Amino acid sequence: MGCCTFSSDDIVIKSPNDKRLYRVIKLENGLTALLNHDPQAAAAMCVGIGSFSDSLEAQGLAHFLEHMLFMGSTKFPDENEYASYLSKHGGSSNAHTEAEHTCYYFDVKREFLKGALKRFSQFFVSPLMKNEAMAREYVNTQYLPAATSKHSRLDKKAAGEATPQAFTVGQIDNIRSPTKSAKLTVTHKQEYLKDQNLQN
Repeated sequence: MGCCTFSSDDIVIKSPNDKRLYRVIKLENGLTALLNHDPQAAAAMCVGIGSFSDSLEAQGLAHFLEHMLFMGSTKFPDENEYASYLSKHGGSSNAHTEAEHTCYYFDVKREFLKGALKRFSQFFVSPLMKNEAMAREYVNTQYLPAATSKHSRLDKKAAGEATPQAFTVGQIDNIRSPTKSAKLTVTHKQEYLKDQNLQN
């Protein structure tokens, strides 16, 4: 890692019952990170793109992209490599897509953090997004009932009053086409790789 600027530990607001140590750093590429001293290591990355960024004809695309990033990368092409590595070393992972951002996070035993970060970082640099993986994900149960669930209908109605681009999880027809699939790659390049230093 190159040079970075450290902040005072006092800048982090925490509960009086939280005995963990924290530090905020700013890397050369402008990325701000929060360090946490804990027996179990963890990391998270939030990207400033969410369901409000979806176009009208491709509602649910941001959430679909979230799922696809877990399915292998150029350096780690096995779809189960990331999950398997974390599972073997006492860790777990998850992600969620909100209106204006998407967050990815994991935890793992501290001695295996470096290996986990190598796999995790490739989500944002070189995900494979293979057609066959997309085809399997199309039939993920999250997409089939989305348009008919009460929760989704209410979300769409409420968000629609502020913006028409607000359907977090779309139907299969919203994203299953060569055009929509191609938008995954475009969206990733335009939004996830805005700062090219993140590829280093």
